[in-house]
Amino acid sequence: MEFLKRFGFEIEELKINEQGIVTPETVKNHMRKDTILVSIMHVNNEVGSINPIKEIEKIVHSNPICAFHVDCVQSFSKIDVPFEILDMATISAHKIHGLKGSALLMKKNKIQLVPLIQGGQQEQGLRGGTENAPANIVLAKTIRLALEEQEAGYKHVKEINEYIRKEIMKIPNTQINSPDDAIPYILNISLDMITSEVLLNALDQKGICVSAKSTCSSHSSNASSVLLAMNKSQKSATHMIRLSFDKNNTLEEAKQFIKACKEIVKEYGLSL
Repeated sequence: MEFLKRFGFEIEELKINEQGIVTPETVKNHMRKDTILVSIMHVNNEVGSINPIKEIEKIVHSNPICAFHVDCVQSFSKIDVPFEILDMATISAHKIHGLKGSALLMKKNKIQLVPLIQGGQQEQGLRGGTENAPANIVLAKTIRLALEEQEAGYKHVKEINEYIRKEIMKIPNTQINSPDDAIPYILNISLDMITSEVLLNALDQKGICVSAKSTCSSHSSNASSVLLAMNKSQKSATHMIRLSFDKNNTLEEAKQFIKACKEIVKEYGLSL
């Protein structure tokens, strides 16, 4: 966005509500006659909130000069994406078990783009330079396999997510930051008695990999901006960890995670 500002474009960042979504009303209130692009995430990558893109699309396209782009990196092959109503959409291979550095931009013919890299007519004239054919072939097959496994994968991951949601709340002073209707592939939680850094490292020592907004400090400057925007407490924003799941995770691993969290709480002298 800062890059676009250099060329004189006016950028407005839309706020999320307490459920972590951008509401259609928010989009409507920010639309102007000269708005030419609305770009939004389908799924929030930190808490898993699902934005109502069908409703937002109607508002965006009420302005005939405005294009609608959706970042589908966290949603593609996990939930259905209504590509037919989108002007542009992006997906990333490494989020669906593909190769890092490989991605896909889909656009309708009416959308005219300036080439990303000048000098050649590759990629329909949008990106000069010899194509990475092997990566493209892998991406095509990765997409096919991911879509074939979407329904079964969703059901499997949902079971794991629901188990952790239920069991983690048995630990005192624990918060689930992801909304109830979030995508099951992402779960954001906070253990108010342990900072993100401490919990992340303690879990790592037990062979469990999670991520956090801040892995080195619990100062406010490193708090999760997403959680703060959702009106979560400062403590929740600095004591959060993010779990992500896929088809290869098991319910047994979920049980090991809960067991590890309980052990860590006890190890740090906190009462269950």
